[in-house]
Amino acid sequence: RYLFASERGLPFLGKTAAIAPLIGLFGTVWGIFHALHNIGVSGQAGLGQVAGPVGEALIMTGLGIAVAIPAVVFYNLAVRINRRVMYHANDRAHDLLAQSTELAAIQQPSIDSKSTAIQAQLAKDINADTQATQQTEHYHKSAPSQL
Repeated sequence: RYLFASERGLPFLGKTAAIAPLIGLFGTVWGIFHALHNIGVSGQAGLGQVAGPVGEALIMTGLGIAVAIPAVVFYNLAVRINRRVMYHANDRAHDLLAQSTELAAIQQPSIDSKSTAIQAQLAKDINADTQATQQTEHYHKSAPSQL
């Protein structure tokens, strides 16, 4: 698929916006896994075993959201601007096509009048040739009888 210059980078931005929250969620799951692992190793559910890994999990979630929100905003903004530019370019192209069609329609009668004049001249020439041929044939038919 052909990408215009204004569309360059949009697929990457869209994928980043879609994947960033998932990476943050993965970080959350990883942090909670470590918290549960620490509880399992120590055998106690103290704040020291849970606070560090859960804090890391929340930081990962926050970073994923912090990356995703601007990516979604800029992606949607870029798509909207591209659509608007394409709409205006398409609209302008239709206007130019309509103007050229109108110009061709205005110029068409002059072309038709020229072709009509040429056709009339050709008809006169053909008529004159036909008359000359008929006179020649008439002369040849009547010539032997005069001798």
